[in-house]
Amino acid sequence: MAFGLALLVAGFFEQAGLAMIVGAYVMGLCLSKTDIAFALQRSLGGLYDFLVPVFFVVMGMLVDIRVLADFHVLKFGLIYSVLAILAKIIGCGLPAYFMNFNLLGATRIGIGMIPRGEVALIIAGIGATTMMTVDGVSVPIIDARLFGITIIMTLLTTLVAPPLLAYVLSIPGRGVKKEVDDVSLVYTKFVLPSEFVRDFILRALIDNLRMDGFRHSEVDRDGGIIQFRKESTTFSLHVHGNELEFESNMNEVMLLKTAVYETFLELNKTLADLKTTRPLGMDEAMVHGAKQDQVEVKAKKPVNIDRIVTPDCILSDLKAQNTTDAIKELVQALAWAGRLADPELCLQDVLAREAMVSTSFSEGVALPHARTTGVNELVAAIGISREGCPEADDDDTKNKIFVLSLCPKQAEEPYLQFVAHVA
Repeated sequence: MAFGLALLVAGFFEQAGLAMIVGAYVMGLCLSKTDIAFALQRSLGGLYDFLVPVFFVVMGMLVDIRVLADFHVLKFGLIYSVLAILAKIIGCGLPAYFMNFNLLGATRIGIGMIPRGEVALIIAGIGATTMMTVDGVSVPIIDARLFGITIIMTLLTTLVAPPLLAYVLSIPGRGVKKEVDDVSLVYTKFVLPSEFVRDFILRALIDNLRMDGFRHSEVDRDGGIIQFRKESTTFSLHVHGNELEFESNMNEVMLLKTAVYETFLELNKTLADLKTTRPLGMDEAMVHGAKQDQVEVKAKKPVNIDRIVTPDCILSDLKAQNTTDAIKELVQALAWAGRLADPELCLQDVLAREAMVSTSFSEGVALPHARTTGVNELVAAIGISREGCPEADDDDTKNKIFVLSLCPKQAEEPYLQFVAHVA
């Protein structure tokens, strides 16, 4: 709907004699101030990733490489670039100077605004593809030489800005004339026992904040940065290792501590209930249900078992004396087979998962499993204990068949399908 509105407003601006980009920019500016901005960024991310490369390829196809070797084009391109840089510094720095910024602050703002990218290319592209009649001949408004000059200006302003900005930012001193209220960011860190517990807490925390009206967006999925927003309240969460670190203003610190504390209380109660409760009919469903559907399972495998379980990860005679040692033995087998990126982390995560709720079922079957960053793909190991392994020294129930499965946290693997298929 937001994308449709952007196209609609862009069309209205085009009909009014203005560039479509202005209408799309106005709509984007309006939506950026709403609470659904993060949701829009997430939903339109795929479209953005697809169209941006197409845009730059099309712009590149409009460039006549031969004109860049023209001395007059290069000379005028350099002059035009210098004028563009000065126009930005003066045009953006001067208004800032008349506000609360001093000369240093105004210069920083002006230099920071130097780069000219997609907007300049769009305007130049419109001129290069719009025809006009001169002496009865149709010619583009911007010919190949002028378009080449625009490309030179775009490249130079993009390359020059970072080192200049780094230099002016390295100059000591404040950039404002009068002191302003302290809006410096503070960091609130929570250290958790393991990455598995961290992820468990994180999911519940996001749900609690969402129910409180906050929207969230993963700014950097690989870097573990999540932004939250509700009206004028914004803060970001950095996830690294087994830590959750919030970056916020001082005013939001108590909110964050309260949210995390309430999440801890809720999960603590939930885990206490889970330790004394098993899902109704779970053992029967895992054992008898699989027998009833045996023909169907054989007819249609939901996952490629041969890829997940390799022959060298099948142990027919486990030496372990208890369930924990059996899991360690299976993890070691996967490590020897070269299927684990971090064996210690894998063991830590699967034991943490096992400590929360046991994955042992009736008739001596155990299915320990976990999501972890210690693997790069879905892997599994199978072990058989001839004597049986109790979960604890004083436990009479023994597990004889173990199927250990480990899945990457972020990768799209048939993790749940595999566990269900094995069950």
